[in-house]
Amino acid sequence: MGAFFNQADALQAKMGIERRWYTAGPVTLEPGPTPIFSANNWTDPRAPVWLARLRRIAATQNANVQLYWGFDKQTANASQYQGYTDAFPANLQTLSVDAPAVSSLSLTAVNLTTSPITDFQLNYQIEMKRLSVAEKFAFGYGLTAADLEILSALPVGSDGKSGQQQVQDLVEKGSAPLSIDTLRLLYIDNQSLGDSTASGALHATANAYSGGTAFLNIPVKSDEVLIVRKIGITNGASAILYVDRDEDVGYETLTGAAFAQTNPAYFWDVFIPARQNIMLRAYAASSTEISLFVGVKRYRLSDILKTLFGFATSPTAVPGITYAQVLAGIQGWRYGL
Repeated sequence: MGAFFNQADALQAKMGIERRWYTAGPVTLEPGPTPIFSANNWTDPRAPVWLARLRRIAATQNANVQLYWGFDKQTANASQYQGYTDAFPANLQTLSVDAPAVSSLSLTAVNLTTSPITDFQLNYQIEMKRLSVAEKFAFGYGLTAADLEILSALPVGSDGKSGQQQVQDLVEKGSAPLSIDTLRLLYIDNQSLGDSTASGALHATANAYSGGTAFLNIPVKSDEVLIVRKIGITNGASAILYVDRDEDVGYETLTGAAFAQTNPAYFWDVFIPARQNIMLRAYAASSTEISLFVGVKRYRLSDILKTLFGFATSPTAVPGITYAQVLAGIQGWRYGL
């Protein structure tokens, strides 16, 4: 069994945008429902700071297994005709879903038969996003004292409108908030300094690294940020890969068995930023050589990224009104539309 998303995992998110995978299985599903995960209380839903979102699911195809995912007060696939895993993509390829939550998030597998179902694999991706003020306006969430301070730092418009009214106007026009994919395209990917020199296709003999001994440690330069973007495991069904991020030991924990049913060339996309270092550890019960693909990229710390990832913690840490714009969710050329 792999790690499960829970409150403690959600509370580890600290760098604006983070995506990680969880692996459940191979597991035996007893008749009836089997909770895969259930998380809550990672933020105050009345004035939330962090949004948790179930983004992707991959499951063993089985006509007798149905999945339900709940987010806040909603439940996806409540119909008897939805959620059957035999309709999921084959070879544990992923199904895109969209389940955003600030109060509770859960996933349940239901065995519709009267007998146990064995060797069932279920993988899922969770995204954590620090909410901008514009997102809170768009989703109808309450504001915190910090949000009001951010809005007050925005200059009054030429029409005399306050920062708060300008942000609300941008939301009404559809100019804000920016999607995560847009943020990544405009303000993250264009700051790439290339792959880390230590990333790529790696080989680790299980006996040599039993116990989860570190085999790769990548430090972060003061003017850069490291982001793990891709992970893949082959030839290591008994392996466990651990990704330590800064002080978060085992931040990402993936089992080789979760990859065993996939195409050998397949890898998973993640988004794990680091302020200090990325460390990779491997463990395997057998002496089989483990083949790993780990894609780590280096990015220049622009003023926007300093703010987005939490390096800048006050308006004076970056020039101008960048700090307020980023946290308001109207950064760059979007402001003033």
